[in-house]
Amino acid sequence: METLEIALSVIMSSTSIPMQHGDENAIDELYTTILHIAFHKSGVNEENQKKMKDILDTVICAVEPMTLSILARVVGLKSATQVDKLLMPLRSVVNVPKETGLVTTLHASFPDFMLSPNRSVEFHCQPQRRHATMAEACLGLIDGAPSSFNICALPSSYLLDSEVEDLDMRVSESIPGDLMYACRHWSAHLDHSEYRIELANLVGQFFSSRLFLWMEIINLIKHMRHGTSIIQTAEKWCSVSDNLSISSAF
Repeated sequence: METLEIALSVIMSSTSIPMQHGDENAIDELYTTILHIAFHKSGVNEENQKKMKDILDTVICAVEPMTLSILARVVGLKSATQVDKLLMPLRSVVNVPKETGLVTTLHASFPDFMLSPNRSVEFHCQPQRRHATMAEACLGLIDGAPSSFNICALPSSYLLDSEVEDLDMRVSESIPGDLMYACRHWSAHLDHSEYRIELANLVGQFFSSRLFLWMEIINLIKHMRHGTSIIQTAEKWCSVSDNLSISSAF
């Protein structure tokens, strides 16, 4: 693996140099070799290979980098420790710096490779499918959040947020990172999703029973300015999906 890591460092040091066609072929061969070793030569069983692929595709399609614990919740795994262990064979392409704990790809060329079916072949990340899965996960996290009004137990509804001295502490204690991510980005994932009846049902459930909870949360995490565009994006997906649903019935 040392040779692969050295080769990858060469790629990373040449980000300012435009790639030629031959360079892309070399990068493809390098990434294919890394992934083949990670999935087929590292002693990982089939079940964990699927989990590794789910994590990797989620990292690639994430709207913003996630921590190990947020990844665990979005992918549906037990813990951050489990995600960390599953990522070990992929450390030549995925970075988890101790300072931030945010999981990212090591180089911008890697997502390009993974999102191209002609280049990544068996390891291809299918974005519409993955975004649909992530939208379902986000809506599931919102649906599973405590449904009581005043999620942060603020002392009075008559106080402005700026007047609550310990608001940041209340938010961090009451709204976990995975729920923050879900509330910020469920609609962005929805916008890039394939149509699924299960996903459409989750969107309908969100609008019928979780809309006010979501509004409370995005206000508390200072994301309300994006609220209108988030809802408009979801409405657009619903209108397109309704047409697809009607067409498929004939």
